[in-house]
Amino acid sequence: MSDIENKWIVIDLKKADSKAFELLYKTYAPRIFNFSKKYLQNNEDCEEIVQITFEALWKNKEKLDENRPVSTYIYSIAKNWIIYLLRKEVYKKAFIEYISHQKADLSFVVDNQIAFNELNKILEEVINKLPKRRKLIYNMRRKKGYSYKEIAEKLSISESTVNTQITKSIEFIKKKIEKIH
Repeated sequence: MSDIENKWIVIDLKKADSKAFELLYKTYAPRIFNFSKKYLQNNEDCEEIVQITFEALWKNKEKLDENRPVSTYIYSIAKNWIIYLLRKEVYKKAFIEYISHQKADLSFVVDNQIAFNELNKILEEVINKLPKRRKLIYNMRRKKGYSYKEIAEKLSISESTVNTQITKSIEFIKKKIEKIH
């Protein structure tokens, strides 16, 4: 993307132009997926990085500098989230190893299972409060594991619409759960 093209697309994006966002998504989503694939083994994690990257781009569009390449910003977000996921995985493995070496207290396991089941029940109740179409898109992604592209094809909508609906679903769920807790 030339400097002039970059400048105009960032200006349009700052005006919340969905076509500018869609162009950036179509251009960079496959690149971010492949970039993520170099570090992450799981395709779902790579798709998650793409989703998070474009959510952050949209949320922070007003802060973009049209004189700097938007690709730098996009890759920076992706890189930071890849590092976060890798650290999270290291901590998870260390915790599992620690627990496996301890004589686990069964009440700890049972209490955690009960808390997990309660949280899951609350999450399902919140998901059921989503608008019908948004709930469908969310469940296709989270429960059935469809990619954004597959959802877009099955529902005859754009990938950026899928991304927007998933983002709105996650924001709604977070707000509702924060109110509960």
